[in-house]
Amino acid sequence: MSLVLSRKAHARILNVDPSEALQLAGVHSYIGHKDVQGQNICGFPDELEEIIATDKVSEQCSLMVVIHVSKMTLGFTCERLLILLR
Repeated sequence: MSLVLSRKAHARILNVDPSEALQLAGVHSYIGHKDVQGQNICGFPDELEEIIATDKVSEQCSLMVVIHVSKMTLGFTCERLLILLR
């Protein structure tokens, strides 16, 4: 399992496209914000935060997607193929 985290703070997520990453050998599945059942928020009432970012990240290291891979090195490769931030 590999977590793809934001490298920037206060950035907009322009595109998330798992198609290229899912074609790599050893990449089994992808979980994005649309795959979260129920509410995609957690935290205290005055500090609610998205579990998986939908269209923007507020902090560096915000969770953007989860990728099921057989090798951790594939997670780094997938990260470059998946996300376009601004």
